[in-house]
Amino acid sequence: MVNRCTANGLSCAVKSLDTRQTNKRTVDGFIREISIMENLRHPAIVRFLGHDVTINSIRLFMEFYPHSLVTIIKKYQRVKKIPAREISNIGLKVAEGLEYLHRLDPSIVHRDIKPGNVLVALDEQDQVKLCKITDFDVSRELLPSQMATTICGTPQYSAPEMMFGSKEGYTLAVDIYSFGMVLYELLTLVTPYEGEGDSRAIASKIKDGVLPTMRSEVSNDPDYQQLLEIYKNCTLYNASERPSATDLVMLMKGSLKKK
Repeated sequence: MVNRCTANGLSCAVKSLDTRQTNKRTVDGFIREISIMENLRHPAIVRFLGHDVTINSIRLFMEFYPHSLVTIIKKYQRVKKIPAREISNIGLKVAEGLEYLHRLDPSIVHRDIKPGNVLVALDEQDQVKLCKITDFDVSRELLPSQMATTICGTPQYSAPEMMFGSKEGYTLAVDIYSFGMVLYELLTLVTPYEGEGDSRAIASKIKDGVLPTMRSEVSNDPDYQQLLEIYKNCTLYNASERPSATDLVMLMKGSLKKK
């Protein structure tokens, strides 16, 4: 559970775990999350502020932000669309965070990129000025020669190879797929696959590489064509054909220049 608190006069977020009521696997996962976060330093990654351990609990302290991309999506639902430039602005910031994680040695694969895990700060005009990737509880280090195999993440945003597993495992490309699904939600203002059947039907679509339906107002609007192309490339079924995080940064920068 994550709550707001004050530590040394600073407002921050605290994630707590009661070790008396938690199994060893969960405790080990929380300790792993702390060990990952304490070494991360980037403007697009939520900042680690410290942690403490007692007989009964473990606490992780981080920067506090009251909003996430969920807030932004709900705000724009009233006017039916987010301007293309604002989507490009948000997308670039998130892509830069992914590039940082993927270029570390060893790399960090996040495995749960979604609107609720991207915190935001707003400027005086209520526009997004900062994006911060957060929630590293299912993240792990990944060497270039390694493949991950654990099934985790949030189904609507998860790559097929991670959601259903494969003999070969999966790579950093699962984060690129999830980024694509976040882009889809920014474009359409609806959760991927919303209204497209029950959980079994949606799972079948993901397994078969069937993407969620794109709103015609978006697909027919010239302003969104470049973003649509980036979304399609990020969500290609073949993971090796998706752009790298570095390529994604360049693509998002390119989408900003043309607006």
